[in-house]
Amino acid sequence: VVDFGEVGFRNSKHRFRVRLESRPLMQLIEAADNAHRVYELLLIDRPGDIWAYTSVVLDELPPGVASRVARAREKCAPRSEGQIHAWPEGTMPFQDFDELFYWAWDDTEPEDEAWLNYRNSSVMHAYAEQSLAIVRAAQSRVDWNDHLLRHVVSRVRAGKHSYCYLDRRVALAKCQESIPNEPSHTPAFYKKLGDLLRDGELASVAYRANGDYRVLRMMATEQRRRAVRTGHAVGNALHLSALVNYTVDNEAWDSRIWFFSEGLAPGDLFIEGGGLGATTVKELIEEHGRRLGNHILSARDEGEIAGFDKELGDGLGRTGVPAGPRPAVDPAGRAVEPLELGWRQEGRVHLPAACRIGCRHQAPRADGSGGRRARPLAIASLASLRGEPLLECP
Repeated sequence: VVDFGEVGFRNSKHRFRVRLESRPLMQLIEAADNAHRVYELLLIDRPGDIWAYTSVVLDELPPGVASRVARAREKCAPRSEGQIHAWPEGTMPFQDFDELFYWAWDDTEPEDEAWLNYRNSSVMHAYAEQSLAIVRAAQSRVDWNDHLLRHVVSRVRAGKHSYCYLDRRVALAKCQESIPNEPSHTPAFYKKLGDLLRDGELASVAYRANGDYRVLRMMATEQRRRAVRTGHAVGNALHLSALVNYTVDNEAWDSRIWFFSEGLAPGDLFIEGGGLGATTVKELIEEHGRRLGNHILSARDEGEIAGFDKELGDGLGRTGVPAGPRPAVDPAGRAVEPLELGWRQEGRVHLPAACRIGCRHQAPRADGSGGRRARPLAIASLASLRGEPLLECP
């Protein structure tokens, strides 16, 4: 609490009382524990850095200070109706509050003198040092959690993270992207997903949903775990693809998740999270003849699906494996061994045009240039991981 008592000139004194709050700093630490804004947390290195993560609670203000706060708040007001103001009512970011005060020689207002003298006091220095100690404790333990966080932290500390080469303001802005959404599934769903991802026979995962941060993080974590254990490139250790509305920044995690806007690459594990209003899993398999994977994990009950065993649970619609291999024929009518969406024949995988499964998107470069849709994919991820030659259909 910063209580200046009554401040002002002899005949016009008013209460001046504010409180410093470290909630933004705690939110940053919590986000880093959840593999979000990790780079931003690790950038904090000086006592002065913590002021960017400190807010001021405005308990009692002299009229002159209150008018300055009102003008500053108006400048930062949302430009469109319905948006929430960036500053919660009755609070203000420390740096914005601090900029309201200034020295004016003999004309310095009593309120300005009170704040500016306190701003550089030993009490404020102690507050900054104590907050920095909290940050350093969080930095020291942020990489204990899992393989993904350990990798990200090691890259940042080695100065090799992709954000290390960006302008500081650009890097901090990227840290604010892909804000984690609330988990949309039950604990049982995530537990089952964790068990399936650990299956040693699993070489690829396909995820179709509106998008769930926790699911994407679990996928990226398993991908990194396998990359560390095998020494393979992260994209080869476990092939991940997703058709989602909510995406994450692969650069932040140094992960390799292929995000699609149309169609979806195949996977040994197919995760159906719902929320897209797309064709159901049952229809894809029974009506359209798609083979979605060796395991299907759905957040809803898909009903009985031909060729699959069924398991129900809290928040689980289906997990299972095909009851047996399905006969397949090549375009010439010969029976061949089935493999994902193509046919294996003489060491090659043939994919007819009807089986093309989507388009990758190339993100724009940092300077805003580029950004285009790449050519359609025509490969089975499992086959590519096995190192088999692939033929793209004309």
